[in-house]
Amino acid sequence: MTEKEQAFMDYEKKQETQMKRGKTMICLIAGFEIAIAVFNLILDFNISQLLIGAIMVGLSVALLSGYTWVRYLFAVSSGLCAFAFFAMLFMVLGDFSWVGDTLSGGVRLLITSIIGLAVCLTVCLLLLFSKSVKEYMYFKRNG
Repeated sequence: MTEKEQAFMDYEKKQETQMKRGKTMICLIAGFEIAIAVFNLILDFNISQLLIGAIMVGLSVALLSGYTWVRYLFAVSSGLCAFAFFAMLFMVLGDFSWVGDTLSGGVRLLITSIIGLAVCLTVCLLLLFSKSVKEYMYFKRNG
C-alpha cells in the first residue's frame, strides 16, 4: 500500500467517524425536541399543543433527513431560546427577595434558567459550528 492510499484510507476513516458523531448529535437534538413536544402535550393537552407537537415531530424528522434549512431553523430558535433564558436569569438575579428561602420559586427559576440557557446555547452552537453535524448533513444531502 502506498503512502497516498494510506492517507486516503485515514481520511475516509476520519470522515466516517465525523459523520457518525454528527448523526449522534442530530439524533439527540431531534429526540430532545420531540420529548419537549410530548412533555408539553402531556402538561397541557389541547389542539394547539397537538398541532405544535406534530410540527416539531415533522421538523425533527426533516432534520434527521438532512434538510439544511431545518438545521438553521433549529439553530435560530435555540439561539432565541437561549436569549430568553438569559433574560430570565437576569430577572431572577435582579430580584433578591428569594435569597435565604431554599425552595422558593426564585431558586427553581434560577436553576431552570441556568439549565435552559446551557441546553439552548449548546444546541445552537452545535448546529451552527460542529464539523460533525456539517459532515452528517452533507452526507444525508448528497449520499
